Amino acid sequence: MKYLAAYALAWLGGTSHPTVEKLQEIIEAAGSDFDKAKASKLVEDLKDKSLEEVVAQGTAKLGSVSLSAGGAAATTTTTDAGKAKEEPKKEEEKEEKEEDIEGAMDLFGGDEW
Repeated sequence: MKYLAAYALAWLGGTSHPTVEKLQEIIEAAGSDFDKAKASKLVEDLKDKSLEEVVAQGTAKLGSVSLSAGGAAATTTTTDAGKAKEEPKKEEEKEEKEEDIEGAMDLFGGDEW
């Protein structure tokens, strides 16, 4: 994934067909390990394609994934006799709760805000 991200960064930076060396420069600048074989494979696979084309193909594939693929099934509660058991509807209380975020402010410098 980091190789594809580096490729996209190089492309966004103006390099229409990034090289292995450019990917190495980006990945090592981020402090990550570099595998020349993986980078070479990516560059070879994308050498005749534009990044717009690759993204469009990926988007089309994602669009074909059905939301029901997770296998979510409708549930029905039944009694031993096989009759549907009706559950009483619970009335939801509509109360607005104030969130206490004072402790979270320490993440951003506490009193410095």
